[in-house]
Amino acid sequence: PFFHSLFNLSSVFNESPEAWVERGEKFVKTAQYKEASECFAEALKTKPEDKEITKKLYQTYLSWGDFLLATRDEKKAMDMDYKALSLDPQDSAAYLKRGILEKSTPVLCVLS
Repeated sequence: PFFHSLFNLSSVFNESPEAWVERGEKFVKTAQYKEASECFAEALKTKPEDKEITKKLYQTYLSWGDFLLATRDEKKAMDMDYKALSLDPQDSAAYLKRGILEKSTPVLCVLS
């Protein structure tokens, strides 16, 4: 609820991409990955070619996936890894992690 009010206020004040990134970084520090990813995605709307923002969003998806895996939510963890790979399809570490997830949760792979 509070976070969504930040989005509403920002549209009124025309937040800069840098402000979105700064807000996203604060959310990452407190492991609020959903909110962080929304901030980085918002920053990318105005700077879609910015590799640094894309990298931050990518890292957030990977961290979110690690968190979900630690809480035993393998399906959502796999979803975050797929999102990360969509941003950086060349990352071999993410493919390795995805392979480990798929091997450890074969039923989820069939259902995905």
